[in-house]
Amino acid sequence: MTGRLVRWSLKFRLIVLAAAGGILGFGLTTLPSMPVDNLPEFSPPHVEIQTEALGLSAVEVEQLITSPMEADLLNGIAWLDEIRSKSVPGLSSIEMVFETGTDILRARQLVAERLTQAFALPNVSSPPVLMQPLSSWLALAAAAGILVLLLTVLGNWRLAGLVFLLLPVALSGGILAADLGGGFGSVYVLVALAAVLALAIRDVVMLMGTYQSLQSRAPSDSPAHLMRQAAGERLLPTVLTTVITGLALVPLVLLGGPVGGGMILPLALVVWGGLITSALLTLFILPILFLRIGPRSNTDWGSSLVINNGPVLAEGSELS
Repeated sequence: MTGRLVRWSLKFRLIVLAAAGGILGFGLTTLPSMPVDNLPEFSPPHVEIQTEALGLSAVEVEQLITSPMEADLLNGIAWLDEIRSKSVPGLSSIEMVFETGTDILRARQLVAERLTQAFALPNVSSPPVLMQPLSSWLALAAAAGILVLLLTVLGNWRLAGLVFLLLPVALSGGILAADLGGGFGSVYVLVALAAVLALAIRDVVMLMGTYQSLQSRAPSDSPAHLMRQAAGERLLPTVLTTVITGLALVPLVLLGGPVGGGMILPLALVVWGGLITSALLTLFILPILFLRIGPRSNTDWGSSLVINNGPVLAEGSELS
């Protein structure tokens, strides 16, 4: 796919140069009137506060920390539009959404000034922490990086795009588990989702690498037969990865005491839910959609990094 794109660009170089010149001209004409901002944000300004209270249940966190902070400390801040809060075992998370156009630095300063009065709260937790803001550009950059990685590894735009669009399916189980377990107030939930995403990408890449290898050795076989064979070969490794990873978290939850119940359990729930949907994506959803809207059966996988064109050992042979 990349080779054809390069050949087309060289053949119609005048069109490419005209398009590049048009884009450059448009940028030069609009640049003087654009607002200046190093990292512009597209969402309303928001500030998040997290307070750790190990050993407290979700109800105790709500009664002793979250509700008093909302009512006594944070209520009435200038330009405040909405307050959202989550109380989970051992952690209180409060998110304040400000009016559009509010200077984020000014908003954080106002919140920090209110937090200086946190000594009036019950002495059952650590001091409230003002979380560092995460730019929406980081999420866009991460998504673009994943897409480029899939394209580089799989060697096909259509296949990389299909896998990229299906990755949220792998996270759906973890997101549902996080919502049932108290929401996304803990950083451990985000770490767990990142781990599930990495496992899902690995399983999907291994499945498509197996398919590409089988097709290169038997190009006359039908795509449906090759995909069934590839899914069959990846069935046991995928199931074992799911089961072993899930079981590895059980002792940490059961033997971790208050830390295991308040911190490890939300992480484990997200991982367990994400592993289930990731396995379903790898073994069922992706193979079906690949046969429906995936690349053509005669696709050249020469630029793929996961294809294995080496000889296949005959049954019963031994490695010397």
